[in-house]
Amino acid sequence: MWSDYWRSFGRLLLDSGAFSAYRSGTPIDLSAYADWADSFNACPDAVAGLDDIGGDWRQSMKNYTRFARGFPTYHDTDPPELLPELVAMSRERGRWLGLGVKPRHAHDARVHARTWLMRTLIQIPPDIQVHGWALRKHLDLSRLDSVDSTSWFRKFSDWKNKYPWLTNFECVELSIKHIQRSPKLDRHTPDDHQPMLFSD
Repeated sequence: MWSDYWRSFGRLLLDSGAFSAYRSGTPIDLSAYADWADSFNACPDAVAGLDDIGGDWRQSMKNYTRFARGFPTYHDTDPPELLPELVAMSRERGRWLGLGVKPRHAHDARVHARTWLMRTLIQIPPDIQVHGWALRKHLDLSRLDSVDSTSWFRKFSDWKNKYPWLTNFECVELSIKHIQRSPKLDRHTPDDHQPMLFSD
């Protein structure tokens, strides 16, 4: 299914799996990740560098040095003076820059993320493609050019299981439509109470 799934997209960004590594405590083998990214040949529009979500920006910089193909990510836990260096690095790596917010308690997370994002986005030059890691709830900020969310794949799988007559491409299209419409939804309503594209 994976080979059909990724070919369904017009554009493709490869994710390093840093969040999964952070949550599980299982380290990512950077050499294996580089080999996997190379197996896609020229297809991906962007390949994410392996950042350290735990807050160790020095480790992130080491990883970016070891895997020069991956674009960097700036985190809310990184020192502010690091941003210009990461912008310069992103210009050498396809003009992509990731933004990430360290996971926090739900009560404080959204307000903190919103404030930090607005302060950060105005500092990033317009020629840089800004990708928000797990920042779908802030997609209404026009300077966020793209965001990711595991809900894309979950919804793809749900629709494929529920409507097996749909092609993989059609399931991806539905996922995209759901994300495109999400800025129009009430951002103060929890995800599990948001209206679904389909309902029984």
